Amino acid sequence: METAQKTCTDIWKEAPQYWEGGVTKYWNEDPWTRASYSVAGVGQKDFRDILSRPEGLFHFAGEHTSIYRASMNGAIESGLRVSEEIKKS
Repeated sequence: METAQKTCTDIWKEAPQYWEGGVTKYWNEDPWTRASYSVAGVGQKDFRDILSRPEGLFHFAGEHTSIYRASMNGAIESGLRVSEEIKKS
């Protein structure tokens, strides 16, 4: 966590006064992380729309349902999208 704090402070000098806490995760040590990220094959498109479509009470999130594929940003974006879908339903 010290590395994250230092990096933030290097970018934003005022960061320490706003730092509330943090958690670090080394994914390679996680026994449940056996894969990586999704990659569309040649000629595959429009699957994101299908994969992100709610099905009854079920809503689907994950980087594979996001416009930011293969990234933590995609995972976060999809979680925000799903939370909005649930609020609207």
